[in-house]
Amino acid sequence: MPRLKQLVILNFICSILMALAWTIYRLVDASNNYRAYELAHAFPGRSLFRLGMIGFMEAYLLIRFFLRDHLGADEPRLIAGVFGFVGLILCFVVRPLAANIYGGHLLTWFSLVLLYVSLSHVLYAFLGKEDVS
Repeated sequence: MPRLKQLVILNFICSILMALAWTIYRLVDASNNYRAYELAHAFPGRSLFRLGMIGFMEAYLLIRFFLRDHLGADEPRLIAGVFGFVGLILCFVVRPLAANIYGGHLLTWFSLVLLYVSLSHVLYAFLGKEDVS
């Protein structure tokens, strides 16, 4: 079981780094006006704000994870669980509704990244107990 917890924690850190890399890539891409960001079709003008918020939340979670010994061990798990749950709602409820109402593709690269990151966050929230030896 400690090996599984170590793998879950490593996967969690990799998912945060992947989300940050994706956010930085999309911010640079959107600021250069190569493509429109596909987070939601309902409010396209707010996509840069949403990207900034996603990047800020993931960076905050990464900092809280590395400072968990000083600031409280269970808070990063709680925050990761909330972020993961919200991401799963976006992936399985909001995204299909937006694709159905406004048109567009249901399965995009963003959907795949969001699904991976959200599932990693939820898995860390449930299995990432801090007593790994």
